[in-house]
Amino acid sequence: MGEEMKRNALRAVGAVLFLLAITGPIRSEDDLAIAHSLTTKLWQQRVGATTKEARDALQAEMGGIVTRIQLLASRGVLALLNSANPTSSEQLQEALRVALSSTDEPQSGDASVLKFTELPNPVYVVAYAVGYCAVCSRSRLEVIGIQRGSYQDLAVIEDPLPNRSVDVLPLDLSKGRIIRFLADGVNWGDPHGRLTVSAYAFDGERLNSFWSRADLPHGTVRVEGDRILLSYLISLAPPWRESPKEETDVYRLTGDAIKLQIAPRKAATEHQ
Repeated sequence: MGEEMKRNALRAVGAVLFLLAITGPIRSEDDLAIAHSLTTKLWQQRVGATTKEARDALQAEMGGIVTRIQLLASRGVLALLNSANPTSSEQLQEALRVALSSTDEPQSGDASVLKFTELPNPVYVVAYAVGYCAVCSRSRLEVIGIQRGSYQDLAVIEDPLPNRSVDVLPLDLSKGRIIRFLADGVNWGDPHGRLTVSAYAFDGERLNSFWSRADLPHGTVRVEGDRILLSYLISLAPPWRESPKEETDVYRLTGDAIKLQIAPRKAATEHQ
């Protein structure tokens, strides 16, 4: 048997073993442990791909591997929520961060979890990112709730924050008890830390974005009651030329919309 045939046979055996590993009644910790193992292997392969041929071969396999990791992470989350032992949002978030870390140290930008308890049944918002380089990260946003007696995905958005870290922040429920939240992330490897943030609403059936800001240099976001405060630099000139200028835009959540109050730059202009 030639070397190429041997390699193909080994790849086929590996694929079968993988499918056997992720199918059947697997415990949540096994799903997440396999996801962590695959993530670690992915990063090791990337570091070891030192030739163009090796990088091209790895690139060709990446889509399938990332999809497998997402499948395992999603299954692991649902299994934890449906287990006999109650799982807090903090425990769920930590378990995801460990599973999606390429090392033994969980990273905050890999996963974020919210729990809404104001509804008859708890609803979870889960966001996580899987990637192996700054320009090939894939994110996933899930709303999970009880349906037919068990926790299931109620809505999913694929890759809402491509090539970015992920975080979710709660907003007040609307009068119609619609869940609302922010999802934000910073570009991986970006020296200017550009922030993108979007607001989402879930009405029990559909998950839709209804507001966003993108690519804010050194941006940060925080929520104070019905206000959203976005801080960012408006000047990226080198520090020896001028001091960086920061601006904070204040938005207010009103009804089903987010409206800008007077931005500092506009206010300064109007008062001159």
